[in-house]
Amino acid sequence: MSTSRARHIANRTIASTALPKAGGTMTGNIVMSDDTSIGIADDAERIEFDGAGDISVLGANLGINTDAPLQGLHMNGKNIAISEGEEIMWIDSGGNKSGRIYTDSSDVMHFSNTSNSHDRFQIDASGNLIHGSNAAYKMGYWYVFHTSSGNSNSGITTGLSGHRCWATFTSGGNKRADVVMWNGRLNPGSWTGQGFVIGHTTPVLFSGSHTVSDANNTYYISVSGGVNQLSFGRNSGGTNWDLHLKAFINSN
Repeated sequence: MSTSRARHIANRTIASTALPKAGGTMTGNIVMSDDTSIGIADDAERIEFDGAGDISVLGANLGINTDAPLQGLHMNGKNIAISEGEEIMWIDSGGNKSGRIYTDSSDVMHFSNTSNSHDRFQIDASGNLIHGSNAAYKMGYWYVFHTSSGNSNSGITTGLSGHRCWATFTSGGNKRADVVMWNGRLNPGSWTGQGFVIGHTTPVLFSGSHTVSDANNTYYISVSGGVNQLSFGRNSGGTNWDLHLKAFINSN
C-alpha cells in the first residue's frame, strides 16, 4: 500500500471518531473519566467530575434560562420543584446542618434551625402558625383592618369583634402615639370597663373612653354606643392625622 493511501485511511478513521465541527450533529454519549473536567481551563470555569461520583460547577455562576447569572444559582422564568419530605438545608463550614425547611404529605411546612431536628415552628394546611410541633399551640397574629390618612376632626367609627385592638395615630413630622386595648371586650356583644389600655403611660382600665397624645394632637378612643363598635378621633390640635388599626387574632 502506498504511503499516501495509508495516510488517507488513517485520517478517515480519526475523523470518523472525532467530535463534529461547528454545525455538526454528535451522536452517542460523552463519557468522562474520574477527576476530569469540561471548561475553559482546569483552573477556571469548568464542570468537574470527581472520583466520588460528584459533579461540580467550579469558578462560575450557574444560570438556568439566563445567560447572565448573578449568583451561584440563578433561575429566570422557571420554578424549583422539590418533592414532599425533601429539605432545603443550610450547613456550616464543617458540613453540619444549621437549618432546614420542608413540607410533608399533609401540606404542613416545617422550620428548624441549628442541628436540632425538632421544629421551631410550623405552618399547617390552613395557614395557622404553630409554635414548635404541637398543633394545639397555634400562634395568634395582628390583623390590619383599617387604615386612613389625612383625617381632620371628624371621628372614625368601626366595628371590632376581637378582644384586643392596637391603634396607631400619626401626624406631621412622623409624630406617633400608640394605644393597645387588651381584653377590652369581655362580654360578647357589649363593651365593658375591665380591659387594660396600654399607651405611653402606666396601663389603666378602659372605662369607655381614653386619650393619648403625640407632639401635635391629642386623640380619643371611645365606645360609640353601637354593638362592638369604637370611635377614634382628634380631641385637640390642628394637624391632620393618620389612623392605623389592628386586631389581635387568636388562632386557638
